Amino acid sequence: RSLHIVPVAVSYQWEPCDILKTRELYLSRDGHKYVKQPGEDLHSILTGILQPKGQVHFAIGRPLDDVLPDTVEARHANTFYRSVADAIDQQIHRNYRLFDNNFIAHDLRSGTSTYADRYTPSARTAFESRMQQMLHEIDGNSDILQEIFLGIYANPVENGAAVK
Repeated sequence: RSLHIVPVAVSYQWEPCDILKTRELYLSRDGHKYVKQPGEDLHSILTGILQPKGQVHFAIGRPLDDVLPDTVEARHANTFYRSVADAIDQQIHRNYRLFDNNFIAHDLRSGTSTYADRYTPSARTAFESRMQQMLHEIDGNSDILQEIFLGIYANPVENGAAVK
């Protein structure tokens, strides 16, 4: 409680590190351990700062002070920390703003038009064009790479649906 934890959700229309995340997830799939190269974290930070993001949304949640006990018994510490993490996740998922790219990725990934009313055909074309451009920069199985890339954008739709 003394930490006064306040969850913050930051949402981007365009994830500035989407290609870096896709590559890392691709290389670490099937239980393989991904080992970052020297300077890779710095490169990711700079990419995140410098790359276009489109619309950006910040949402500040409610302090967790009221839902946390004053002390934690050592024998229940793991349960306590899991509940804190769950409370943070719930607020972040609830406060995360979904953009057209999230809905486009969901529909592409699922092969449906469930959220077609939330984006324009031109936005979908722009998203697909960017995705293809980005995926050409990574060596690997294009179907798996596309599934990972779409997941980066589509997962917030599914996470948001789970908590609402």
